Amino acid sequence: MRKVLIAHQSSIPHYRVDFYNYLSEITHEEIEFSVVRDRSERKNRIFFKEQFDEANVKFKIHHTDTFFFSKKNKYCFQTFIFNAWKYDLIIAENAINNLSYPLLILYKYLFNKKIAFWGHGRDLNNPEDLSRKKIFFENFKLLLIKSSDGFFAYTNSVKDFLVSKKIQENKIHTLNNTININKARKSFNAKSSKHHSLSKHLVFTGRLTKSKRIEFLLKSFKELYHLDNEFTLSVIGDGELDKAVELSKNFPVTFHGEIIDNVKLAEIYTNCDLYVFPGFVGLGIVHAMCFNLVPVVIRCEFHKPEYDYLVEENSYILPEGIDEKAYADYIFSLYKNPERILEKKGTVWDTISHLTIENMAINFNRGMKMILG
Repeated sequence: MRKVLIAHQSSIPHYRVDFYNYLSEITHEEIEFSVVRDRSERKNRIFFKEQFDEANVKFKIHHTDTFFFSKKNKYCFQTFIFNAWKYDLIIAENAINNLSYPLLILYKYLFNKKIAFWGHGRDLNNPEDLSRKKIFFENFKLLLIKSSDGFFAYTNSVKDFLVSKKIQENKIHTLNNTININKARKSFNAKSSKHHSLSKHLVFTGRLTKSKRIEFLLKSFKELYHLDNEFTLSVIGDGELDKAVELSKNFPVTFHGEIIDNVKLAEIYTNCDLYVFPGFVGLGIVHAMCFNLVPVVIRCEFHKPEYDYLVEENSYILPEGIDEKAYADYIFSLYKNPERILEKKGTVWDTISHLTIENMAINFNRGMKMILG
């Protein structure tokens, strides 16, 4: 029995539990893995505010202690590194905000342990940062990957990027990163209406932050509302709420706060036509498409890897650099041909139905076996 330690995202986000549970089902005869999580719930909530149901966990947790250099930026050091030598393979996030992650490479040279990294391959959160410090850290992360025994890439675009940076292709294992789409789809099927028509209800889900371009969205919705006052917008997520509410004053925008429960989301999503998301695309897009929502996004170099899943059959992709009025005008023009929107809503699920956590776990297990030899 080979032992593997997974240290990723400095904790265990709620949306990863189903993935790790299935991974434990398919590996239990050959591989025993543990996932790092702080023993303090208070510290875990610094990384992820969502409720973590430990009763639903079917895999081993390797408890650690976390020491923060900056809680705001989540810079930290975790003590799991002191007993990571017990494992045959250590898989860590390809990040340096957690100092323990880059230090793990020492185990490869001091104890001949297998070391692999998991992630985006580059920092996609701060595209405007072109400083020497940023360039140094990005080159350092690439050096860690080159020195490692393997890399788990979120999608094919991550793999292509790393190959372009001279990383050996045979050490890169593509996962097709996802969430439990079948669980979300089940909630949709339970709530979906047989009535096939458009409502002119739009929805955005995500943290109300600069990268999600919530200000752009709200200004664009005002333009759309002036074109047709039947449109409404639902905003789901937490963050800079006060400013967002002020920007949308006197317009039919409803702020629901954070919702992660699929049943509650289904109550809103099944009454909406389009998923309006002008910011940097991530996993939220996959979740929305489980409910037959068609994303309307803007092309950008700094989308998260899940942008790979958007194609002509399941989304509307606008050119980079368009302004708020052009975004509104485009949405307005779509409703001149409602049959086309309904047709696309009917094909959305088929384009992502293969992106299951089961397939992701199979890819992950295959990668671990190849690294372990």
